[in-house]
Parts: sequence; C-alpha cells; structure tokens
Amino acid sequence: MPHSLPTGTAAAFAPATTNSAIDLSQLQISVSQLLGYDYVFIGGPGVPASFNDLSGTRTALLQLIDLLKVVPEQSVFVILDGSADAPRFTRYEAVWNRDDLVSVQPTLIENPEQQEFINMIWQCSSPLTF
Repeated sequence: MPHSLPTGTAAAFAPATTNSAIDLSQLQISVSQLLGYDYVFIGGPGVPASFNDLSGTRTALLQLIDLLKVVPEQSVFVILDGSADAPRFTRYEAVWNRDDLVSVQPTLIENPEQQEFINMIWQCSSPLTF
C-alpha cells in the first residue's frame, strides 16, 4: 500500500526542552524490522524542517525511542520528505555512549541503489497509531 506524505509548514515537534513532547498527531510513523534493526520512518508536515535543529532532533529521537520501546543501538531513524511518488530519505545516524545520545549525523540518501533499498523497506513498513 503506498504511503502518502501530507505537505504543510506546521512544526512536527515541540521546542527542544527537557519537557518537550512529540505531537504525534502531526506525524506518520512506521516501523520495519530487517537484519536485527528497527527502521523507524517519520513523515508529516514540517518534519524535515524540524530535524534541521539538531538539539530538537536529539530530544525527538530520545522521545521516539521511549515511545516505541526500540533498542537505541539497533534503530535506524529515517525522515521522509517529498511526495509519495518521489520520496526523499534522510537517515539520522546516532552515536551512543551507553544510554546517552552523544551526537546525531543526518545523511541524505542519494545513491540510487540505497534509495531503492530504503524505499523497499519503507513500502514494507507497518504504520503505527497512538
């Protein structure tokens, strides 16, 4: 079943503070498990722009890990941008020191073979509702 990516400018995440919360009503989250990893796909209005702020990204990823009950070191977070027909994927690679998220490195997936692979995983992912 094809996924749809709504467009809009609303912020998907609250400001990055210790008590900030993810506005789940603004997100489309789906998860796919492959080769021992949880691929967490995040789409929705304003998500790509929200992830430009790395401190906000850190807060959001920690909250998603807690909400989804995934193992941080075995999770791959992928942000969806674009249209359902031509999605753009940005992988957020997290560096962990025990239970502490030390840094997050965004990587736009540009290689056609990698795009095809991640698109296949996304198309097979299971949407979550909260």
